[in-house]
Amino acid sequence: MLLKHRCPHTGILNFFNDIDPFMSVGSIIAIGRARYVWRCHLIDQRCGMATDAMSAESHLRRALEAPGESSHLSRAA
Repeated sequence: MLLKHRCPHTGILNFFNDIDPFMSVGSIIAIGRARYVWRCHLIDQRCGMATDAMSAESHLRRALEAPGESSHLSRAA
């Protein structure tokens, strides 16, 4: 399960899993009007850009669920 928290100082939206709620597994940063950068902080550090926050979150969630990443987000691993 992914948890998300927005930093009140930077505005960065950080994503955490329930295994380690203090280590961010991804983030979304607004860099301008209709420009959002998303980053996966796991093994291969996938990243990209989107035109809205919901699309950026969708891309990030897909990157986190990609083959090879699921073992890092699962308690059973």
